[in-house]
Amino acid sequence: MFNPYMFQIADEKAKVTFYIYSIMSIVVMPLVVIVILKQVDIIKTWSMENRMERIGPLLIVGVLYLWLFINYKNTSSVPVIFTIFLLGSVISVFVSFFINNFTKISLHTVGMGGMVAAIIILRFSLNYETLSLNLPFFGSYQINSYFVLLFSIILAGLVGTFRLYLGSHTKDQVYFGYIVGFLAQILAYKIVM
Repeated sequence: MFNPYMFQIADEKAKVTFYIYSIMSIVVMPLVVIVILKQVDIIKTWSMENRMERIGPLLIVGVLYLWLFINYKNTSSVPVIFTIFLLGSVISVFVSFFINNFTKISLHTVGMGGMVAAIIILRFSLNYETLSLNLPFFGSYQINSYFVLLFSIILAGLVGTFRLYLGSHTKDQVYFGYIVGFLAQILAYKIVM
């Protein structure tokens, strides 16, 4: 939605397939796996507070993301920038999986660190001054990329603050999560570009 030219898929069938595969692999299948793991009592709580409960979901999500990346990386209809962000997600999930075997890490801030890095990549490496927001029924809007970056940093800060406020993580776990997510996206950009 931010840039229809960067994420443009010309063929309507390829676009539908792209959305179905992406939503199934990134959202639906991980949710189904977590529900199944909860039903068979492998994870005790939905929040997976115990780091050992996170091992299965992290491994399964990592494999799903990796499968999607492998299928998309050489597909000309899939935007390169999407494969960069997907590879960054693969890296961050597997690094989080590895770290989780030794200590707990904030997966929320891993995601937020990755989001901030993705916005920075869009702004500075790909030189997007403004981003187009095309909303069905509401029209198209031009948003300055600095505003989007500022908003993402504030949102990331709020997520980390709430994780600390809820007592879910220590400061180190939150900060380390930001670092893992951020560096994973930067590494993915360097690998793909």
